[in-house]
Amino acid sequence: MAKALATIMTWDDATWEEFIHDWLIECHAGDYISHERLGGAGDKGRDIVGFITDPHNKDYIWHNYQCKFYAKRIGFSDVVDEFGKLIFFTKNGDFPIPEKYFFVSPKDLSTAFSELLKDSASLKTKILDVWDESISKKITSTKVITLTDDLVEYINDFNFNIFYSLPLSLILSEITKTPLYFKYFNEMFYARDFPKSTPEYDPSIESIYVGQLLDVYSEVCPTGKMDLENLIAPFSNHFRGCRDDFYFASSLSRYIRDSFVEDNFKILKRYIASSIESEIYKTHGSSFDRCNDILKQASLTPISNPILSKICEVPDKKGICHHMINDGELQWKI
Repeated sequence: MAKALATIMTWDDATWEEFIHDWLIECHAGDYISHERLGGAGDKGRDIVGFITDPHNKDYIWHNYQCKFYAKRIGFSDVVDEFGKLIFFTKNGDFPIPEKYFFVSPKDLSTAFSELLKDSASLKTKILDVWDESISKKITSTKVITLTDDLVEYINDFNFNIFYSLPLSLILSEITKTPLYFKYFNEMFYARDFPKSTPEYDPSIESIYVGQLLDVYSEVCPTGKMDLENLIAPFSNHFRGCRDDFYFASSLSRYIRDSFVEDNFKILKRYIASSIESEIYKTHGSSFDRCNDILKQASLTPISNPILSKICEVPDKKGICHHMINDGELQWKI
């Protein structure tokens, strides 16, 4: 988290809001029917908004994410005017009281402020005590909002249990398996574990692509039919390299599964399929030639996706072809 926080602290207010909005879209789209980024002039204290029910209907249910980009932990005095805006504009009928209101700051909340949010009675009292001095002139630029009797009554009836802190650690933990981590920090959260060696042959997961390799070897081998017991050079070397590539791609598949919500391995297969398509339809002297030409073309496949291009190596690209054989998406035999 320390490295991510160091990067975040080089941002500005707008980037921080964009980051929180992206997090909401990527990780919590299912919680809301729609969402908006309203931060800026005229937002009335609403930065990032998630609508639980249709905002076109009166008394819609919504959550507010109040973004504060500070180089320190935020305290009550840093956001006191936000309480005033929420109270004033909901009393005025501009929008309903949110079901939940989150303060979101890179370095989170001070201990004192965090404790205050958990004590609704003390929070209410403190807002009333500082209203005239610290809030009344900060709600709008056109007038002072004095603490009238009806405003005091509204504050006394207000539910102050809606306020929460949203820790940066929680946000970061949720984006580690999404493209956002790379987008904002230019690195993958998890380091890939490359295969240290190729396992013993496992027919339960290798028989299909291995069977096709043996068929193409047999087609051109001067000794005729080949199997795992009588592989000779150069086919034995070729076979060893193909198995290495298969397990290299298998490690990538596991890495992608553990690092992303989306099935990005399937996206890589599409890149490879598109790249080798022209080679598939060419005339080749033998199935062995066809196999090698397709593998060569696969190894040259450009990966334009900025995340996948960082993690997909040449052995992966060739190994994906063998996975495509296993999945019935490709065959070597002419």
